[in-house]
Amino acid sequence: MIPDPAKSPPAPRADAPRRRVPWWRMSLSADTWRRTLYVLLALPVGIVCVPLSILGASTAAARLQRGLAARLLALHLAQPRSRRVDGRVIGHALLSLPLNVVAWVLIVYLWGLAVGNLAYPLRPDSDDLANAWGGPSLAGAWAVHGAAGLALLFVAPWIVDAVTAVQGRLLRRMLSSG
Repeated sequence: MIPDPAKSPPAPRADAPRRRVPWWRMSLSADTWRRTLYVLLALPVGIVCVPLSILGASTAAARLQRGLAARLLALHLAQPRSRRVDGRVIGHALLSLPLNVVAWVLIVYLWGLAVGNLAYPLRPDSDDLANAWGGPSLAGAWAVHGAAGLALLFVAPWIVDAVTAVQGRLLRRMLSSG
């Protein structure tokens, strides 16, 4: 059976407000993890899109970038009306690459630091507690590192949101018709 497009729900607009999650649940929300996944995938996709756009497959590169943003950021961008969008796609590929590198490094470091601090007793260097923050006891060191990891769990979603907002703005500016 073919679905009737008139009865299907409309796709969310790019400027539609997202459902707000309370700040204490943001690190566990699906939206935060989709945005984190976007940051992790935007770098390899961007690396693929640079040669694609330069070698003449700019429509494929733009479709790949818009598809990733639609799936993970719920950012549905209209395809530009003009047939000559090669310059904008090449510009986006070249401008987004350093942004994606910085975003990837920042987000991987941030989440790694949060998990590493929460799992402090499991780290291989947790045997030497003489110079550890909160040392010289394991309980004190774990309490200080655990508190830092817990604080990062609450801060990381805000940083992920800010980073993907910048990436989304660049996508909207370069690859959308609006």
